[in-house]
Amino acid sequence: IHAAMHRANWQMQESVTLETAIKAHTIDAAYAAFREHELGVLKAGYLADLVILDPDFLHLDSFDLPPDDLVKEVYIGGKRVTPTT
Repeated sequence: IHAAMHRANWQMQESVTLETAIKAHTIDAAYAAFREHELGVLKAGYLADLVILDPDFLHLDSFDLPPDDLVKEVYIGGKRVTPTT
């Protein structure tokens, strides 16, 4: 998402908004995989694999390394698991 928004100062005309980047990585990706009826949105009955990130990552510069504690929580199949780096 960060790379899609910042493009690392390369092909900046291809950068997108946060909303567009999230949509591309969720519902649009599910649609491309013909799985939009089971993936891509937080909705009852849909598969839920997701991560909760420190929101400050959006303010990193293009070439900054993400902080070690970027990932706050991880859910696989709707169940919380321990994040690994």
